[in-house]
Order: sequence, then structure tokens, then C-alpha cells
Amino acid sequence: MKKGIKLIDNSSNEYQLGSVLKELIADNSYSQISVATGYWDLPGMVEILPELSQFLERDDCSFRLLLGEEPSVKAYQVKKPAQQDPDFPHKYLKKDLEDLQLKKEFQKVAEMLGKFINENNTGKVQIKIYQKNFLHAKCYIFGTDEENAVGIIGSSNFTRQGMFGNLELNQFEDNNATVNFLRKKLTQHPSHRTWFEELWNDSLDWAKTFKEEILALSKHGGICFSAYEMYIHALYRIYGQDLMDEKENKVDIDDPASGKPQLLKFQIQNANSLIKKLERQGVAMLSDSVGLGKTYTAIKVIEYYKHNMNQRVVVIAPAGLLPQWRKAFDDFRVIHIPEIYSLQDTERIKDVRENLQSIPVGLFVFDESHNLRASGGQRFDVFIKWRQENENAKTLMLTATPINNQLADLTNQIMLGSGGEIFKLGKFYDRGRQKYFTLKERLELLQTDMRKQIRESGFINYQQIKEQLTPLLNRFIVRRTRQGIEKEYPEGLEINGKVQKFPKSYP
Repeated sequence: MKKGIKLIDNSSNEYQLGSVLKELIADNSYSQISVATGYWDLPGMVEILPELSQFLERDDCSFRLLLGEEPSVKAYQVKKPAQQDPDFPHKYLKKDLEDLQLKKEFQKVAEMLGKFINENNTGKVQIKIYQKNFLHAKCYIFGTDEENAVGIIGSSNFTRQGMFGNLELNQFEDNNATVNFLRKKLTQHPSHRTWFEELWNDSLDWAKTFKEEILALSKHGGICFSAYEMYIHALYRIYGQDLMDEKENKVDIDDPASGKPQLLKFQIQNANSLIKKLERQGVAMLSDSVGLGKTYTAIKVIEYYKHNMNQRVVVIAPAGLLPQWRKAFDDFRVIHIPEIYSLQDTERIKDVRENLQSIPVGLFVFDESHNLRASGGQRFDVFIKWRQENENAKTLMLTATPINNQLADLTNQIMLGSGGEIFKLGKFYDRGRQKYFTLKERLELLQTDMRKQIRESGFINYQQIKEQLTPLLNRFIVRRTRQGIEKEYPEGLEINGKVQKFPKSYP
């Protein structure tokens, strides 16, 4: 390592963080390595594998890895920054490991980590995740509090790009008094040691999950699966959450003696899925084809929130559909029907907001929500402000056509449903760009890709777009088509005690 080095920016070999780390890991003066990072990857570990393997084979040594989520740039710009993604880092690491090619060097890293990690997080390799806030800073400490420790703080994540590729800026500190200073009061300045230890003690053990659910189940781990098992695993990764949602009976079919309309099996499944999506992220969309009873399905969700959860429910629909909604509530014998307002009557909405401001809304239901696909208009502004005034509200959107002409139609509806906090829906992976983006960013990039395809080839590869769009939509949309129901129920559906099929249509 270059003598007197203070700043490390990856501009050349001698100023590469990876080169510095390799030298420090190989230094027998240190028996402990502590790393706090916003992300980790397998290729980065490959670069330091010889040195780290030799370090871990020594007696009385340990390697501590603290993972935390970095905020997106947008998080600094919004009034109320998004909360941490509940799927971080589980989903992201799984995805990255899945996308890597199967190589011997990756398997060697997996074997080494598996060897030194135990489920109690007391092995030579210990892993924790910090979830109380975003973790933007990165810190590397070599040595215990009883050794002459050195520390590095800066911008580099513990990844191949962070250590060798990106233009970064990190500061190297070899003054043990600075690195290992233990402050007694918060008024004293922090140190590398106090900063790391406070976060480490405030984090969750993650070694068991990392070893058994991330590493071992990846193709780089030691567990082998048959082709059939891999196929089932892939299906479960895509549709597993939907299957579990449908089976959790938040609502059920009404007693025939009640006189209420008898919902079909798929409608009950849809209602249960919608409630789970609403509970998970606060916004959901029912996008069944025309004629499949979206209103009846929505009423089951409304009953759950109004009667089971004792929450205020507001239904907003086009003026022409208000009589239909009132009749539907009558059909279901609803005594105290929810508030129903016209989508067009924004002046009345303003009065209601002002007069009933002290009573929070628990559930908003927007029928024909595609009418609110254009952001920036007066009507859109009125409703998104009302949604923002009710921070804990859920939003159910009903539309058979979530996308009219462009993906922004969908983005704006979800933006409205989330009260502008679209970050709540988490981040989505773009395989081509090898990065994670918010839903809004991801849809905008897909729209850009579609325009590019038209410019370059004159047509859109809809299969490719569909493959990328489906995982995004599954997060919050429930959708059935007539063709899908006919395929799922080839013998027909039980309607009022009789098994019936859809009538055939002829040209």
C-alpha cells in the first residue's frame, strides 16, 4: 500500500480500494474486520477471496458484515421520504445471484461463506441487517478495539464496482486514537468504532437467512435441484404470493339464506388478494375484464374495511355509475352504505374534505380510475390531496383498462392511489441496465425502450415488454379475463346452485 495514502478514489491500481483492502486483510496485525455497506455482491468477494480465505483460517479472527439500504436520489427530494423496502436485501441479493453465470470462482466464495457462517451468527463470518433507517455511509475497520486499528470511510460499497470500478472517494485513517475512540456522551465526536458498534448492536441477525435462503438455494450454493424442482421454484417465485393471498380467507361466500348475491369463487379469491395487497402496500387495482363483476368484488373488500375494521370508506365513481353503486349496496343488504361521491363533483369533494377532516378515511375506492390517468389536472389534484391528508388510508382502484395509450396512464393512477408516495411499492430490477428502480422510474424506462424499438425497427417486441411488465403489475394488480376463467374452470362455475358456463359468442 502506498505510504502516506489518505484518499482512495479507484483512479489507479495503487489508489484502488480493492487493492488496499487485500493488503489489509493479509496483514496479520488484525484479527477482526468490520464492514458496513449499502450493498454486497459475489463478484466483489471473488476479488479478495485468497486473502479473506487465509484470514478466516486463522485462529480467533472474525469478519462482520453489516448491510443497510441506501436511499434513492429521489428520497432526498420528497417531503416525506419513503420507508425502507421490506424486501431489502433478501429479494435483491437473490436476484443478483440468479443473474450471475455459474462459475467456479463464485462457487468457491459460496463454499467459503457457508463454511464460516452458522445459524446463530456466532461463526467467523457474521452478518446483520440494519432496518431502522437508510444506511448511506460505508465504513471498513481493520482490528479490534484492543488492536491498533485502521479505518476507511467513504462512498464505496462492498462490491466489485465499489472496490475496483466506480469513481469513488474514501478516506483512510491509520490513527488508532481516532478509529478506536469510544465516546461516553453524544456531545463527544463519533469515531469509526462507535459509529459501527452502535449500528451493529441495533441491527438484526441475518446469517441464518443469508446462508439457508439466499446462498444455499442459489445456483452457486451446494444444494442441487432437479429440472422439475427448478421449474416449480420459478413458478412459485412469480406467483407464490398471489396463491397465498387467495387462500387467506379475509372474506368468504355469504350464506345463501342471507339474500345477498352469491359471489363466484374467482371473485372471492380476487377480494382476498386485494385485501392482502392493500395491507402490504396500501394500494391495489382490480382490473378484471368488463362484465366479470368488479363492483361486487369491490363490495366484499368494502365490507371488510367498513364492518370488520370499522373504518370510514369513501367510494368515488363517475356520475353515471352512482345509481349502480347504490343498487349494488342495496342488493348486499348494506344498512349503512359508505359515502359515494361523483368523480366530476370536485366542489362537493372539497366541502366534504373540509367538514369531515377530523374523521380519517380508511379506504378510498376509485371506480373507473382510468379517468384519473392524467396528472396535473384540477380533478387529479383534488383527489391526490385528499389521499395525502389521510396518510394511513388504503386505496382500491377499479378499471378494466389500466393503460390506454401509454404506461404513464398506469403510473399516474398508482401515484394517486399511493398519495404520491410511489416509493412504497419498493424497487424493481432492470436486467438490461442491471440496476433497481422505483415503479415510476421502471415504467418510464420501459416506455423509452418501446419508443426506441419503434424508431429502430418499426415495431414493438410485445413479448419482451410483457416479460418485464408482468412482475411490476403483479405487485399491486389483480386481473382476470373471461378466457382465463374459462380455462381455469372448464366445467363451468356454480351460480345460484347450478353449474353454468359463459355463453358462446358468434361472429
